[in-house]
Amino acid sequence: MKILVTGGTGFLGRPVVGLLLEQGHEVLLVTRHPESVAARWPRAFILAADDSMSNKARTLSRCGPDTFLHMAWEGLPDYSPEQSCRNLEMGAHYLSLALDSGVRRIVGVGTCLEYGACHGPQLETNAPAEIAESFPQAKIALHSFIRSVVHEHDLEYRWARPFFVYGPGQRETSLIPSALRAARVGKRMAPRDKSAAVDFVHVTDVARGICTLTTDSGPSGAFNLGSGSPRSTQWIADTVFSEASGLNCVEGHDRNVSDGDGWWADISYTESSYGWRPTISIQDGIRQLVASGIS
Repeated sequence: MKILVTGGTGFLGRPVVGLLLEQGHEVLLVTRHPESVAARWPRAFILAADDSMSNKARTLSRCGPDTFLHMAWEGLPDYSPEQSCRNLEMGAHYLSLALDSGVRRIVGVGTCLEYGACHGPQLETNAPAEIAESFPQAKIALHSFIRSVVHEHDLEYRWARPFFVYGPGQRETSLIPSALRAARVGKRMAPRDKSAAVDFVHVTDVARGICTLTTDSGPSGAFNLGSGSPRSTQWIADTVFSEASGLNCVEGHDRNVSDGDGWWADISYTESSYGWRPTISIQDGIRQLVASGIS
């Protein structure tokens, strides 16, 4: 399969591109850093993001990708309306190029924040009552635009909704890297909202899920990628501290999350449609990070 990929050098994109290449797919990678990307993945075909629209169109016409995987979302953690608009425009720009090149499948990566202020298990069919933030609104708009385009052109599409992704390469200001830095100097991190409970899922599992949605046959639509259960931020911080301190890991049920608290992914539709389930528990994921010496 020939796959046009944007956002392949980010926290989530790197393991996705690595898996696609391992599986033998031809990857046409859009990047602003062609030299470093070529050194990292010599088998990938590089398309410079700064090239002109006409030059990119000619390159895509020659390469003839059959699938477009759009993961790019620049500027994070800038969630401002201005940055969200720029990313929405970028998505439309590459979607236009992909359509002109003749792709038959479009895969986009959204966010669990599309569900808005929610509680309990989230199904892909759940519709939020109201969302005020620009970032999830821009993702919702891009998803809606893709659905319109594929309907008009009779194409396949998948929309991945990762939940709270963690793992190697995550931003240092995120919960788990912050808790790990504190634990390594003997401090137990106290999260700002100790009772907040959300669905943490390892980047390796999410990357595998995105690859599956990109390459496998199955239905079009939106698909959750999460662990299927919530963990409180305090439980996460305590588990990181226990692992880093050589104590017994906080195993089993999270006593800070009673039945019905928090919000998490209902992954039944993803599993029944594509056979995907996460394989790395939050305990094992934290244990691996501590053992690796990286956050």
